[in-house]
Amino acid sequence: MALVKCHECGNQVSTAAKACPQCGAKIKKRHSKAQWLFIGLATVGIVSCIANTQDAADKRATKLAAVEAEKSPEQKIAEAAEKVKKEAEFQRIVAGAKVIKQGAKNPNSFSLNSAVLMADGSICYEYRATNSFNAVVPGKLVITQNNKATQEGRDWNKFCGGKTGTDYSHARQAL
Repeated sequence: MALVKCHECGNQVSTAAKACPQCGAKIKKRHSKAQWLFIGLATVGIVSCIANTQDAADKRATKLAAVEAEKSPEQKIAEAAEKVKKEAEFQRIVAGAKVIKQGAKNPNSFSLNSAVLMADGSICYEYRATNSFNAVVPGKLVITQNNKATQEGRDWNKFCGGKTGTDYSHARQAL
């Protein structure tokens, strides 16, 4: 045990003491050389990780810019049109899910399980909601390409059964 100077009153205090016997100030613990070495190495490691991450991001941005520069105006127009089309599809699917939710006995219980856009423009929804008896039950609904909504099993089989389409189940986050 060594003696250190109290930072408040300047009295000599043992390093084992928790407080200065003269003034009662807490004794500040000094860091060992090993602790300072560890702190320094950790700092260097963190800084190098940040620098490497930034370098990788810069390289990706440069590569993406090069790919974008190589695209023809027609490709850029086609990509923009595809993006607009996808956004319109997404908005149509969200609007349909909102209508189903509002039509539920308890809209707060509505949970969208899946929403799939079929090649013919129909949207197949699978959801769960409470019924009149307060039981949570599954439901299926099809909105056809001409915006006719139906829950008939034969329509589900006709438009959705055994078919694949574009999955828009992430639309549940927009509800």
